[in-house]
Formats: sequence, C-alpha cells, structure tokens
Amino acid sequence: MKTSFLLLMSALAVPVLSIGADVPSKADQIALAILAAPAEWQAGAGVWGFDGSGKLIKLREATNNMVCFGDSPALEKISATCVSKDMEEWQVRIWELRSRGAPNVLRTVWSEADSGKLMTPPAAWPVNILEGSSFDATTGKVADYSLRWVVVMPNVTPEGLGLSAEKSPDKPWLMNPGTAGAHIMIPAVTRQP
Repeated sequence: MKTSFLLLMSALAVPVLSIGADVPSKADQIALAILAAPAEWQAGAGVWGFDGSGKLIKLREATNNMVCFGDSPALEKISATCVSKDMEEWQVRIWELRSRGAPNVLRTVWSEADSGKLMTPPAAWPVNILEGSSFDATTGKVADYSLRWVVVMPNVTPEGLGLSAEKSPDKPWLMNPGTAGAHIMIPAVTRQP
C-alpha cells in the first residue's frame, strides 16, 4: 500500500505524491521538471526531484532565476512546477511540511515569513504548472499536456488590480482575492510546443 500526501505549491493544489513507487532517473526527472519553464529558461533552471525513498532532493543547481520541482511517475496525473529562484526556499518548505503531514501549511509558511524565519516574498511571483497523464522520456513529450500560469500577488483585490474575480476559461481572473494566497489565474495551453 502506498502512502500519499497532498502537496501544495504556494496556494495551489497539485496531485498527490505516491511514496514507494519507482522513482525515475535523475535525467528523466530533470527532463520532465524543466518542461514547466519557459523554453529560454530550461537549460539553466534548477531542479528538485525525489530520491528512492520519496525524499525531496536537489537534482541540479540553477544557473538562472528559475527553479523547477518535478513529480513521480507513479501518480495518476504527472505534474511539474517552476517558480522564480527567489521563491525556492518557500517551495522547499511547503514540500517539507506537506511530506510530514503538517496542518495549515500555508498559514505556517506565511507566519514564518512574518517572523523573519523565511524571506519576505516579492510583491508578485510566477508559478508555471505543467500537468499531463504520462511523460515519455525518449520523446520528451507529455500526454494530455496542459500548462497554466499563475501570478501570486498576496492580498490584492479585484478593485485594486482592476481584474475580475469571476472564474473564466479564456481570460485571466483573480482567485482568492484579498488573501495571502491571492493569485491571477491565466488560462491553460493544452497543446504541447
């Protein structure tokens, strides 16, 4: 039986990670993770992945301002997420707390930032999220490809930003307005470049 943990990246839910499944090679984990980054950032993106026990580990140092977090192929749905290097410490902390089953992860992280334990985040930061049903490492292609973008902007409101909070499949909209997890949702691209 597999142990599962719900993982959250910033204010965004990502699929459940199944610990105990076969973990892909370092090269395959990197190849999948960087697909969530813009093409011009992929070669220098830092990458976090998993060891054989399911522990989050750094697979590659960043040589630019992008850091990507990969996922296990044992999932029903694969996922990779990339953020600016400024938010690497936050993302690692979120994964660590979730892997231990800690409650109120996002509140804990925001509290740690308020206390100075974690850096204060910038006014806005991007999160690129790639999802699909499978990844073919030989072709570098993701089946059922979907790439969406989020711009996290803590505490912004529709009035302050001039953006609707009404969910839309074809235009940007503000989710969780007025909260620490407020973010602009940008519609997904569903075809692979």
